[in-house]
Amino acid sequence: WMENALTVGKGAIQIIPRQAASVATIGAGVASLWGFTLNGNPVLISVNSNGSMSQITPGGVVTAVAGAGAVTTAARLSIWRGSPVLIVDPTTGYHSWDGAAFTTISAGQLHTSIATFAGRAWLGNARTITYTAPNTYNDLTAGNGAGSTILTDAAFPGNIETIVSAVEQLWILGQGAVEALSNVQSSGVAPNVVTTFTITNILTNLGTDAPSSVIGYFRALAFLAPFGVYALAGVTPQKLSDKLDGLFPDLTLTPDV
Repeated sequence: WMENALTVGKGAIQIIPRQAASVATIGAGVASLWGFTLNGNPVLISVNSNGSMSQITPGGVVTAVAGAGAVTTAARLSIWRGSPVLIVDPTTGYHSWDGAAFTTISAGQLHTSIATFAGRAWLGNARTITYTAPNTYNDLTAGNGAGSTILTDAAFPGNIETIVSAVEQLWILGQGAVEALSNVQSSGVAPNVVTTFTITNILTNLGTDAPSSVIGYFRALAFLAPFGVYALAGVTPQKLSDKLDGLFPDLTLTPDV
């Protein structure tokens, strides 16, 4: 029994500091917490239980981002270059926060996932991926190169759980498959810009139902499946959790990890 200690390799133990005092208190309660470097400064953005949002600095300064009902607890966040933070919500639409102003980009863009990749914002909902025009996060005009695509691949069962930009590709993960979007190109001039890309099925019969677990890990993509933790390097999945798998039946993994 090693309270406040963590084994690191053979015969080595690292003592872990005790929990420090709270940095800040969010009265509404935090539903999810996101870390970004916004305008050159590290901040946390909290999606709160009443649909409000807050910004917290490492020193504990809390700034109201949006009031109650601005989003739901299902909101997902990404960042465009160094600013702004991008927010999508399946009920209230597509928004941004630049550190000073909360802006609704489109109340009609209802999505459950978001990523920035190849100079665009990519928004996912069900089996549809919507993308902005080149070098923009808020231009959804088709003639400028924006558009959408629907996954028709039978090797991708169900809906998109999340999309993640890592290792020079946009990864599309469902509960039973992983696909990769790459080779994004645009041709023509407005109002006749055409965008092309390729979507490749990487894995079938392996995916995730925990969107927040998906991260870029060195030159691999790591994620939590219902039965273990995997890293995807190239097209070969590697299981990372063999020695922990006995714990999985006792874990409570809802609503998200």
